[in-house]
Amino acid sequence: MDFLSGILVYVITMMVFDRALSLIEFFMVVFFAHGPDLDFVPFVLFRKRFCLTSHWFIHFPLLYLPLGSVLVGLVIGGLDLDQPSGWFFLTTFWSASIAHFLHDSLGTPGIQWFWPISRNGYAVQGRWFVCATTGERRQFYDKMREGLQGRSLPDEILMRIGRRPKWIDRRQRDQE
Repeated sequence: MDFLSGILVYVITMMVFDRALSLIEFFMVVFFAHGPDLDFVPFVLFRKRFCLTSHWFIHFPLLYLPLGSVLVGLVIGGLDLDQPSGWFFLTTFWSASIAHFLHDSLGTPGIQWFWPISRNGYAVQGRWFVCATTGERRQFYDKMREGLQGRSLPDEILMRIGRRPKWIDRRQRDQE
């Protein structure tokens, strides 16, 4: 899903900014769409050692977007907002990142959109954002802890690309 949202963001912003197709820019935008999941690397390395249940420790939009904007500026040699290319990179970074966060909000436990101001998680249910209660979030992470030591890396990856157990899907739970 993140790969597809990266492609969509690239195509739309390429047309809006009247830019020619560039493979380097294309891969940068697809990378932006996957950026929040970079926390998966330390999770994989340390999950069993520290009994980590989640890799979402940079999924905080209020922190990620401004800090990421600074990093994007440093990596591409500065965001000159007087030039269209500066706005192009900033727009693609924000759009791809928000698309990623929306995707991650599609089920319980959602993400903490307003952390550090609020510790509440918000998930998309139907067409609305709903607050994921502390109990729902705790239940989610308790279930994630079950079998952690026996889960292989491929199992972890499959869980994160959409092959989630039924207990995670809020909509299905509400229908039962």
